[in-house]
Amino acid sequence: MSQPTNYNKVRNFSEWAAANPGTVYSGADMDQEFDNIETTLDATLNNLAIIQRDDGKLANASVHQDSFSSTALSLIASDWTPRGLWATATAYVIGDVVENSGASYVCSVVHTSGTFTTDHTAGKWIAINGGVAASEIVSSPVGSLTASNVQSALQELDADLTAHLNDTADAHDATAISYAGSSGLSAVTAEAALDELAVEKANDANVVHLTGAELISGDKTFTGKISATATTTGNIWRSPKTITTVSADAPSTYTAAGIVGGIIVRTGLTTSRSDTMDTATNIIAALVDPYVGMSFELTVINNSGWSIFLLSGAGLTMTAETIPSAAKLSLVGIITGVGIPAITVYPTGRYS
Repeated sequence: MSQPTNYNKVRNFSEWAAANPGTVYSGADMDQEFDNIETTLDATLNNLAIIQRDDGKLANASVHQDSFSSTALSLIASDWTPRGLWATATAYVIGDVVENSGASYVCSVVHTSGTFTTDHTAGKWIAINGGVAASEIVSSPVGSLTASNVQSALQELDADLTAHLNDTADAHDATAISYAGSSGLSAVTAEAALDELAVEKANDANVVHLTGAELISGDKTFTGKISATATTTGNIWRSPKTITTVSADAPSTYTAAGIVGGIIVRTGLTTSRSDTMDTATNIIAALVDPYVGMSFELTVINNSGWSIFLLSGAGLTMTAETIPSAAKLSLVGIITGVGIPAITVYPTGRYS
């Protein structure tokens, strides 16, 4: 839209009244004068509506790149760099921010400073605050920053960044990053720690771990003493064998711990006795993570000099077995119920 029509006054009514005292103003002349005013005012309001919203702010998309000077465009596109207090005889570039007389300014023209007033008047500096200097804005120390105001904090950050960029060590070189160490690692740098972990990872495939289920295949050679806790392989209960000796010269009950241990040795008899297996409830409680289908092995060795009659305990399904003197009996028990404890026991061999 073009610029509004300029208002041109057609008649000077003061002069007309002085020259024609007592004469009524011409209505036609007044109408023409008001029409000229309306034309200019309407055009002005229409143009104003293009650049101003109803809330008083500039209308969206009303400012374009060509609205700015080349200096302003350079200033907008530049990175702003805190330079602290303004100083004379100093080279400044666009985007440098300085403090002078309690106010902050940004450089808009590349120049070497002379006197601030002269440079400011020449348009080389643009005020960017209302007179409150960054040094007057309180800032609490945080992290490695000790500054108590914004200006000092910015200067500290700028110094830290410069030192970081000028550091002779590569900022991304893991050999330059110290490592405090942890259990099992002897490295003192991040790179060395990563190398150690990589070696451990490569060796991990050849290690039998302390915990967790693993499939071990192929030939394995073990050195030193091997200590194992009870585990299961398939449905067979495997545990370090423990020997339980029953020496009472009386009918005895083989405890769940002795049964799960795998070997019971009977001694101390002066006549044949009837011994009894522990209950299914106790035996299942002695197993680790029992489940239906799990089985365990038991060998009863009779060193008593008399025969043993081995009877079933509560919850067990088994036939009574006779174990002659100096003989042994091998049994396998299979869990058939856990919620309602039940075990079926089968003889697998008698040996004399």
